[in-house]
Amino acid sequence: MASLKRLPLLMVLVILFSLPGIAQFNYGDFSKQQIFFDDYNMIANDWSVGSFNNGCRFSAISNGQFTIRSFCGGENPLFWTNLIFIDQARDFEIETSIQYVTGEDNNALALVWGMDSNNFFRFRFGISGDGHYIIDKFAGSWYNSRNWTPSPQVVRNQFSKLTVRKIGFNYYYYINQNLVHTAPYEPFFGQQIGFQGNQNTEMRVDYLKVSYLTR
Repeated sequence: MASLKRLPLLMVLVILFSLPGIAQFNYGDFSKQQIFFDDYNMIANDWSVGSFNNGCRFSAISNGQFTIRSFCGGENPLFWTNLIFIDQARDFEIETSIQYVTGEDNNALALVWGMDSNNFFRFRFGISGDGHYIIDKFAGSWYNSRNWTPSPQVVRNQFSKLTVRKIGFNYYYYINQNLVHTAPYEPFFGQQIGFQGNQNTEMRVDYLKVSYLTR
């Protein structure tokens, strides 16, 4: 391949923006075909609700919200639905809105997806009550795609919209419709989608939506 230094500037730009991982997409660049939606106006869609693990974990659906609460140290509640199937050959989006309510504010309140509920391998996009976000996965150990990062998009005690998009061979992550990270796409461990809370902390979920994307 010819040295980039010897190519005209316009050609260099064309080559660079054609490489995988370089393209950037605005939130509104795609049309959506919705395949799942839950606004928590009724108890449905396979969510577990009630008190679990001797009262350390609690979940409830009421007033259009899914509440997840941990009352114990070392208890990070994990709830999911088995009712969603995503064709990974297509471009897709998983979107939710999460609020930190009270408790420890320095760990993840997260959307999880691509989870295998047999061993709990999963991908995670989380925010903290103190205004940070993290993107990682658990596959026997934790591996970070994006370390804890402060963001003005994460506002304490308010709902934050988290969007994960698979477009081509990449993942694109948005907070309140603002792109915050891009990473190579990785196939799912399984098809479960849900949420993970933090120890001694209460979080709320306003909705969960899954769609295929087209341009």
